[in-house]
Amino acid sequence: MPTALPAIFMLPAERLRRLATLALLLGGSCALGAAAATGQAVVIERSDPRLFGYQLGDLIPEQVTIDLAPGYQLDAQSLPRAGKRAGWFLVRGTELQTYPRPDGGTRLLLRLELQLTNSPANARSLTIPPVALRFKGPQTLEDTIPSLTIDAVPLGTGEVRTGLPDVRPPR
Repeated sequence: MPTALPAIFMLPAERLRRLATLALLLGGSCALGAAAATGQAVVIERSDPRLFGYQLGDLIPEQVTIDLAPGYQLDAQSLPRAGKRAGWFLVRGTELQTYPRPDGGTRLLLRLELQLTNSPANARSLTIPPVALRFKGPQTLEDTIPSLTIDAVPLGTGEVRTGLPDVRPPR
């Protein structure tokens, strides 16, 4: 009577096939996207950037994943335009990538690049304002990329020195 070998003795291809089967059984709804899994037409998720230590001129990358139910699409006119000011921040650019999902919906990957355009006098928290997006489909929908709070620090700390110290050797 043959006995099953422990997983460590299986060939890599057999292990991979079993892992793929298990992933499909356990996480099938993940492949369809959050919109299909939750029953909502639009689901927005943000990958938060570093939240601390920004100074004047620093770039703040935001990455947002948007899952759309079948029949919906992002209204490109609602995306923030490069050069637009948002409080302490300047929108440097946006990049949008579109991926079809197996259920007929769409997954969008939106990358926003903001730049800190002012230097606070002291360390402080700054809020990146929310971004309202419109979606066209069976109904016109609006959803928002929520605001985000980051910590910014002044350019320099301590006293300012004028002139250079005398570095000549004694004579």
